[in-house]
Amino acid sequence: MTDTHQVAQQAIDLPTPVTRRGITEFQWRTLCNTLFPGAAPNSVLLVWDYCAARSLDPMKKPCHIVPMRVKDAKTGEWDWRDVVMPGIYEYRITAHRTGEYLGHSEPVYGPEIDFMGVKAFEWCAMTFYRWNSKAQKRVEFPVRVYFREVVGTKKDGTVNERWTRADVQMHTKCTEAAGLREAFPEEFGGEPTAEEMEGQQAIQRQAAVTPEIIPAPIALTRFGQLPEGIRDNIERAFGILRFANGARLAKLNECFGGEDVNADDAAEGLLYWLRIKGDEQKLKKLRVERGAKNAKPTPPVQEPPPVAATTPAADPLQPESQPTDESDVQSF
Repeated sequence: MTDTHQVAQQAIDLPTPVTRRGITEFQWRTLCNTLFPGAAPNSVLLVWDYCAARSLDPMKKPCHIVPMRVKDAKTGEWDWRDVVMPGIYEYRITAHRTGEYLGHSEPVYGPEIDFMGVKAFEWCAMTFYRWNSKAQKRVEFPVRVYFREVVGTKKDGTVNERWTRADVQMHTKCTEAAGLREAFPEEFGGEPTAEEMEGQQAIQRQAAVTPEIIPAPIALTRFGQLPEGIRDNIERAFGILRFANGARLAKLNECFGGEDVNADDAAEGLLYWLRIKGDEQKLKKLRVERGAKNAKPTPPVQEPPPVAATTPAADPLQPESQPTDESDVQSF
């Protein structure tokens, strides 16, 4: 049997939900054996779907599989489930994609304290900068995060191994995540990162029977089956209209998620709708520009005649303005 035939045979043997998503054998092996070793197949597919919904590359591991205790709203019982959560790298990627993220200041740390036998800084503070296109200026978002409020602990209340070994690194990442959420609430909402949740509600995976692989969301499956050119046109239109990830996913589900939907017809209808929205946006911008052009000019203000100076050029009692300084996740 030739190597080519062996590869083809192995690809055929991939689970149907894997092939339906267009995942190749090499991608599946990398996801299961390198990026998320030991994870259940359905949890790995959750990662793939999560990245597809947020236009991320799963091979760069922007998110993590976190075992958490989840309460069933109907029965009131608690059960262990795998939850996909963003990592700090996803926060950075998403913030940079907006084109409005201007970075953050150098971290500043508070006094050293003793917390459950661990020497750590009481707080970490940073200032985050975002460009406001409407105001045409840089906006600052100062954030301070206290160690006692984010530190990961064990069941007995003591600091866990990760935070004991790298308390500064973890504390700084939590501060960065909090700052990016404050600066970009429409991108991140209130969802915490995996770094922030380590030791809060998650523990190591318990031995369990591998559950059945779950199917992909039908809307994303149908959208993924479209020709690449059509998908690119739709994604480009979403970007021009500045659709947030949640709004984008909701629109895809509206167009492709119904029963007996023809993907080609749905794509044509969605493109038509996006063109209309684009025309409306252009018309609105044109009206604003015309209004500004036709506005009556403001008469110049008559300045009073200059008065001879009677005080020193610089007041020594007034403080001088000081310039503002501007300046990974291990899986668990």
